[in-house]
Amino acid sequence: MSDKLNVFIIDDNVMVRYALRQILSQESDIIVVGDSSDHSKLEAEIKRSGADVLICDIPLPRETGTKRLKQVNSKRLPTIVFTRSDDAMVKDLVPLLEAGAVAFVLKPKKDEDIDSVRAELVHEVRAQSKNKIKQSKTSFSASSFLDPLRVVAIGSSTGGPEALSNIIGQFPKDFPAGIVIVQHMPKDFTTRFAERLNHLAQITVKEAQNGDVVKSGLALVAPGGFHMVFNIEHQGRRQFAQVKLNTDPPQWKLRPTVDKMMSSIAPIYGSNIIGVILTGMGDDGVVGMKAIKNAGGRTLVQDESTSVVYGMAQEVVKNNLADEVLPLTKIVPRILEMLKVKL
Repeated sequence: MSDKLNVFIIDDNVMVRYALRQILSQESDIIVVGDSSDHSKLEAEIKRSGADVLICDIPLPRETGTKRLKQVNSKRLPTIVFTRSDDAMVKDLVPLLEAGAVAFVLKPKKDEDIDSVRAELVHEVRAQSKNKIKQSKTSFSASSFLDPLRVVAIGSSTGGPEALSNIIGQFPKDFPAGIVIVQHMPKDFTTRFAERLNHLAQITVKEAQNGDVVKSGLALVAPGGFHMVFNIEHQGRRQFAQVKLNTDPPQWKLRPTVDKMMSSIAPIYGSNIIGVILTGMGDDGVVGMKAIKNAGGRTLVQDESTSVVYGMAQEVVKNNLADEVLPLTKIVPRILEMLKVKL
């Protein structure tokens, strides 16, 4: 069996398809097995090609892009959305992710500048290697005066939008803890993503802003392009963890990062924090989960069988920082058990 990754390109612009072929063909572990703009024959062409990964542009109108992906990707191949950003695109991104997309790369404004995203494209293609989309099959001591008493910190990357969409509705509306989330995602997309999660959730979900405070029954999603860290703010005898966004340099080309978020909030909550790492490539989250363990908190990670990419969670496990490794569907129920929440 070949170790090479077979890629099929879908784009209406022949010059873009040619440029993508040129970029990917220079990688020894990647083979471009086909490209097309003929929508009527796409599904058959993809099937014949033996593709492992799709790179797909989104045509106008945007609704057509979602419909196209659902039609041609019946086998749920990992799909990288490669398109230009606009308001309509941002609005429709989450449905595209639900249709099979697991990552996205912003197309340069000029087609001749496609080489500028070479590294990002190759990185995202390799992230799908051997990771086809799969069907997703403690008690705390009180910190005096801290409101809320407990927090859940979640980090995810490739495959995370779908994973978060699948679990966010499991948190009950009276969930007795705050939730903070870092999903690796460009700045143009996190607002709509948070809105989508809010639509699916019983709790309130919003994109974090400077000055937001951690509250029970509220999930704050780190905005793309900003690191999300926390300070303690005082109001009389009560203390709050307050969001402070910054544009410090990216870490590993990422901003926000899970490590910065977790490392910032762990000392505030101590043993009253649960850290969760979901699907994603790389090792962002290892430092953060270590900070949570050092503070006395508990740590959960998503297992390999339900992860799109078993990278971030695997690194936490390798570093002996995971208290429990669970399938995606078991993570929120376990959190509720830890917090002694009765449904």
